[in-house]
Amino acid sequence: MNSGFEENKIITIKRGADVEIFNLNKPENDLKKKLFGRMNPFVITFIGRIEKNGQIFRFFKGAKQVFQVIENVIFLIVGDGKLRKNWERTAKNFKLEERFIFTGFRYDIKEILSISDVFISPLISLDTYQNSLLEAMAVAKPVVAVRTDANLEVIENGVNGFLYSQFNEDEFVESVISLFKNRKLRNEIGANARKTVIKSYRIENVVSNLESLYLKVV
Repeated sequence: MNSGFEENKIITIKRGADVEIFNLNKPENDLKKKLFGRMNPFVITFIGRIEKNGQIFRFFKGAKQVFQVIENVIFLIVGDGKLRKNWERTAKNFKLEERFIFTGFRYDIKEILSISDVFISPLISLDTYQNSLLEAMAVAKPVVAVRTDANLEVIENGVNGFLYSQFNEDEFVESVISLFKNRKLRNEIGANARKTVIKSYRIENVVSNLESLYLKVV
């Protein structure tokens, strides 16, 4: 609209997730053993490009507080990007290098999600949400994400996920610890998350909307 387009001519097509591929699969125990050895950690996972900093210092400050409560926690960071080295240095500065595993880019996202307990989205993107966030929700994983307009479209705080201010790491810590301490809450939030994706964010709906738009244009 700021560029001069008429509001009634703007069509929004939501992103989607394949709920058949990203389903309620069993944990990949072989992968868990490969990544963590004999340790059976509480796994907090991020998946995506590491290209935005946001209030990343606050995120690591929050991670430090989480570790003080959850001794067997592991932050699994899946993906690459120009700021990966910065994240690795920050983890080291907080003396969390043994609690952060940086895997780089991987193809086995469904398997990674299967061994995760909580999915986090700490990066700031005001205009869109992560595909991996929808995929985690489709696998019925509880998500903890930065409160942005885009994430507010998907997540109802306390119902199908948790939202926190990028300027308040205590909200992040409180959400993660609540999920750690309450398995029933994890299951309820995860189940509601999957229902949300099935209802509003199926990939079939995205394809159908794109087809309809294409037919209108041609």
